[in-house]
Amino acid sequence: MSRDVFDFFLSSWRVLAYSILVTITLQTSVSCSKGTVETGKEQEASDQENKFEKETDPHSDADLGQGCLEGMQICLDGVARLCRSSVWLVLENCKVKGQICAMIHGEARCLSSGDADTDTDTDTDTDTDTDTDTETGTDTSGCTENMTKCTDGAVQKCVSGKWIVWDECDKQGKKCIVSNGQAVCVEQGDSDADTDTDTDTDTETGTDTSGCTENMTKCMNGAVQKCMSGKWIVWDECDKQGKKCIVSNGQAVCMEQGDSDTDTDTDTDTDTDTGTDTGGCTEGSTVCVDDMVKKCVSGKWIDWDDCLKQGKSCVFVQGKAECYSQGDADTDTDTDTGTDTGTCSKGDTRCDRDNLQACISGKFVTIVSCPAQGKACRQGINGAECYYPPDAEPEPEAEPEPEPPAECSPGQEQCSDQGYEQHCILGRWSNWDDCIGKGKICILVQGDAKCVYEPDAEADADEKPEITYSCNLNSHGYQECTRDDGIGGPFIVIPQGTFWMGCNYDQNGGLLYCDTDEFPQHQVNLSMFAIDKHEVTQAQYKSFMDITGHAGPDPTCYSAAPVDWDPVTNASLPVMCVTWNDAAEYCQWLGGDLPTEAQWEMSCRGTMKDKDDYKAFPWGTNKYDCSLANYYQCEGKPLSVGAKDSGASPYGITELAGNVAEWCLDWHGLKYYDVSPLQDPTGPDTGFVKVFRGAGWNSEVKDYGRCAGRQLENPNKSQANMGFRCRRPLPF
Repeated sequence: MSRDVFDFFLSSWRVLAYSILVTITLQTSVSCSKGTVETGKEQEASDQENKFEKETDPHSDADLGQGCLEGMQICLDGVARLCRSSVWLVLENCKVKGQICAMIHGEARCLSSGDADTDTDTDTDTDTDTDTDTETGTDTSGCTENMTKCTDGAVQKCVSGKWIVWDECDKQGKKCIVSNGQAVCVEQGDSDADTDTDTDTDTETGTDTSGCTENMTKCMNGAVQKCMSGKWIVWDECDKQGKKCIVSNGQAVCMEQGDSDTDTDTDTDTDTDTGTDTGGCTEGSTVCVDDMVKKCVSGKWIDWDDCLKQGKSCVFVQGKAECYSQGDADTDTDTDTGTDTGTCSKGDTRCDRDNLQACISGKFVTIVSCPAQGKACRQGINGAECYYPPDAEPEPEAEPEPEPPAECSPGQEQCSDQGYEQHCILGRWSNWDDCIGKGKICILVQGDAKCVYEPDAEADADEKPEITYSCNLNSHGYQECTRDDGIGGPFIVIPQGTFWMGCNYDQNGGLLYCDTDEFPQHQVNLSMFAIDKHEVTQAQYKSFMDITGHAGPDPTCYSAAPVDWDPVTNASLPVMCVTWNDAAEYCQWLGGDLPTEAQWEMSCRGTMKDKDDYKAFPWGTNKYDCSLANYYQCEGKPLSVGAKDSGASPYGITELAGNVAEWCLDWHGLKYYDVSPLQDPTGPDTGFVKVFRGAGWNSEVKDYGRCAGRQLENPNKSQANMGFRCRRPLPF
């Protein structure tokens, strides 16, 4: 007899002998258990045993499907089974004994069903194990050896590359949780309502194929997950410990809920996968995103501090994102100033005690008092609005006085009694030129006011003085012009062209998002126009004041600035602390106006045939440093105009991304980009706040210095980091 044949017969006899031994043991156990069953149920239990023995031939695994791993145990249909020589053998028939089969530390055991009356009816409870067919060893998905997880109320363990049921917590009156990277059974405590909380925790550790950074953590579905061997695994299940998951100092941790039970679900949406952002960033820099401090680590943005879950807000303090406590106040409205100290989004409006408020620089500010007009405030389709309530129509005597009629129409000119040449600006007469101060007189010729020397009044009566210009090509290849009389600074002529206006997520200068009012990105055609090369300086604005009698910048505003209003010493610094109305009057005095948003953005970016040609900053790249722009990390104060000419736009226009932010002509519209015309858009017809563009000397260039960045402010307000430049009349 060959050795192979001998081994075959020996193996067969061993299996047969073992089967006979197990069968005898089972029959003895069953016989003993039958003696404890009531007389009326003896025959029924015997029938169940005979039926079971007939269906579970220990020499065949045909009824059990696939093979098994040697020594493995399972519970199947209330029966404890053992794998021997790739055959499932019956260890113990728990169902016949009136018990349930449960997996405890990898072993199939029969357990008493307890004192519950509902479980004593073996007829009605015979299906309670039908959902436990978690056949160990049959999961074909890969796993890491000895790793554990919670699935369907049980601990599963990875053995030989397959998941097996290791400990059935729910059948022991316990619950399965993951703590410190291991799934374990723990006591339910005083809460019976939590016994089903494990049914949805099949967060299979080690099966996430997305890459991650070793030992990095995150909050997901109320649990701490940790990156191990390039895979996310459940490390600590906070919600099942009565805690909540937060990110603090770059690490996800379980934190006590405190006195608030309503916060237990706040972690379900925090799958902020740290380390997976492929966008570049500056090492160590921080940003605020949805009240989460994000930090740049190894070229990736990671969650660093979860302010919201700490009851705080994310704010910038001296150039760094930090969690800031809102204080003990129940309301965040400053009733004295009408200013909301909470955060809001651009374009938001609301009613506050019948005051109409708009979101300006991240805060709600009262811009209209509806009661002062005899009206109330309500939230309309397009935002908050003042209206007359149906039951409170104003009495005749209570009607607000009509606004005074406009003094003049745009384009009109006149000579005042005081000898000033006056032009009509915003419906009011504005001093344009001091004829008496120049030793001249003001005369009106064919509707045009002008200053002339008195002896020449008749000779010049039919001739208007002509403004002349000198123009040359600049180093960028565009016409750069100046007025021959020296009024105003140099300006550049921008040819007719087409560009893509708005934000592009893929080319956004390192910023992870586009603001709501910056998209959709849309194509715009612009006619030829001219715009100042530099921001308007203190000296230029002082000339305007001297000639027109216009008031100077707000001194209170300048007291908060790092430089003084001194047009002699600081002649070349950009003028700041002027309102939108101040800026508009200056530009109209030069014969132009403030640039529209579209003109400003095309001046910043240049023309583009394809929206993928988009670049975030005026110098034509998505990167920035202090050699290109003056922002909060650079000088700490405004610089002379033209100091950062290396960061000029494609046309040679300087300081569009820094130094001071700049007023634009347009009213702000949150959804204006959805309806913006293709040709020469000028913004909404009406509004509450005006738009300004560009970053100031103390601003974050990555956000505000982008060509697409939009900000808004009350036109009657001024800031110590805001100035302007003008759209100039074409010189030819």
